[in-house]
Amino acid sequence: MFGVCAAAVTLAACGGSQMQNGMLSPDIAQAPHGAPGDGLGSANAMAHSSSRKGRSWMDPAAASRTLIYGAGDVSSYVFTTGGQVIGNIAEIALSTCSDRNGDVFFNKVNSIVEYAHGGTTPIASYGVPGTAYSCSVDPTTGDLAAVVFCESGCGDSVVVLSTPGKKILSYSDSALPSLLYCAYDSSGNLYVDGYSGSQFGLAELPASGTALATITVNQNIQFAGQIQWDGQYLAVTTIIHPAVDQIQVTGSTATVVNTTELKGVGPRSTQSWIYRNKIAVPTGVVRARSTEILFWKYPQGGSPVRVFTHFIGKGHAEITGVTVSEPPKKQR
Repeated sequence: MFGVCAAAVTLAACGGSQMQNGMLSPDIAQAPHGAPGDGLGSANAMAHSSSRKGRSWMDPAAASRTLIYGAGDVSSYVFTTGGQVIGNIAEIALSTCSDRNGDVFFNKVNSIVEYAHGGTTPIASYGVPGTAYSCSVDPTTGDLAAVVFCESGCGDSVVVLSTPGKKILSYSDSALPSLLYCAYDSSGNLYVDGYSGSQFGLAELPASGTALATITVNQNIQFAGQIQWDGQYLAVTTIIHPAVDQIQVTGSTATVVNTTELKGVGPRSTQSWIYRNKIAVPTGVVRARSTEILFWKYPQGGSPVRVFTHFIGKGHAEITGVTVSEPPKKQR
């Protein structure tokens, strides 16, 4: 089904301004104090960044607010929870994720770039052996996992990169040769979804485990995308006619226990994000490309409760993924 070789990579995410397991990327210009404000009451986000295209900027008020990051194929947007564009990151990314410190990770070709909450300068750049397609952060250790599409000669493996001085580990699961997304649960178990031909599957790397274990799923999920731990189940968002399947894992088997229908969603979507009692899904209601971010109550679904739209402007831009970043506790 997917004609690529994939690998999952885990690295140790850095905290604060430290650099770990990668070269720090060059600084990007900080936004002037005249950058647009918050506007929490707005339900729609209008583009304010066209005059700053090509460089990063951030409203100073962003540091103390919960932010929504939309990774993009031209640049990446930063919103308030109300939908106001409050910043822009000059990063082209395939998807994104965040950790408990509010750090945000952008998945790219041959690297994963890390930004602090509300920052415009990367605090670390991690080299990966291919295209980083998705990521997740272990809430128990801070380790960063990423599914990587390999360039050549990598085989069907899950590669684990750790902090400097630790051995680079590689895992494989012949039953799941094409990987897509990864997710840690609250106990530090890492799950990966993907396909063997047209058959959907899961694999698990237990916390402190040494091998991937295949999980048999009772239902073949078509067009699977993002996988995320929702606090009780693994949630898989499909990317064509998007919906969310909640999966309960018991040992080596998994059961789809519920499906959340998303009314008003477009015909396709990109990487979603669950945050508290909401799910954010980049989609395109009118266009085929994901040029809007819609929000639904989760796991209730139904009609969207909020829409971010009209922020992307003209050109071949699309939102490739979304995540939520909370300010570090010391800034709250």
